[in-house]
Amino acid sequence: CAPLSASPAPSDFDSTKKCPVPCTNTTCISRADLTLAVDEYLLNDTEATATATTYGYPIGTWCVGDILDFSFLFAKSRNEKAQDMTGDLGCWDLSSATTTASMFEDADRFNSPANNWNVQRVASMHSTFQAAINFTAVPAPHL
Repeated sequence: CAPLSASPAPSDFDSTKKCPVPCTNTTCISRADLTLAVDEYLLNDTEATATATTYGYPIGTWCVGDILDFSFLFAKSRNEKAQDMTGDLGCWDLSSATTTASMFEDADRFNSPANNWNVQRVASMHSTFQAAINFTAVPAPHL
């Protein structure tokens, strides 16, 4: 896993700049473990969790650069609590991703910037933000 970047503090976010800080934790994560970690994060968004100890805190600092499939990760149909997802994922490394289908489907509160996402390898973005009614973050991911 080659960590690229971590989320800047919200007050430091500048959509014209690349993510300035390497991942805080270089533990690579598999898709199965990512799903479990997201579920724990959705239940308890604090530093006092095994997930935070293993992968870092906050969620935007996780090294997800080896993940190919992000489909349904924050979809309400997969986890009811996903509708309340508000974590900043703006600096996640999606450069290996091949699908983000329904990634934020029905995630009503999600509005993280996505302009640092490199999605050139993504073949399926079907319904990535479907019914994510508060998603207004711009600019769009790098295509």
